[in-house]
Amino acid sequence: MNEKFIKAYLKNNYSIEVKVPNDDQIEKLHRIVIDELTQGKFYKKSKIYTLQVIKKLAKKENLDGIILGCTEFPLLISQQDIELRLYNSTKLHAKEIVNFILDY
Repeated sequence: MNEKFIKAYLKNNYSIEVKVPNDDQIEKLHRIVIDELTQGKFYKKSKIYTLQVIKKLAKKENLDGIILGCTEFPLLISQQDIELRLYNSTKLHAKEIVNFILDY
């Protein structure tokens, strides 16, 4: 979600302005994904940290929703964990693939 082309695409096509955590938070979240989630490790402290990042960003930026921009995050976070609308990129990818196949 930090790439300029993603932000521009969402803004230009859907009027969605993307906000991301700060660099230190991104680095720690990346480590959680690489060192834990992709290894099948799910730690409560990592879930708590991830939810704290989401809540702080949501409050600071007055967000309408949260995109779980990494397909591993739905292994750790679900809609039940937060009050804001949650966009699960894994489900969104799967739905688009099915739609593409069915339209083909």
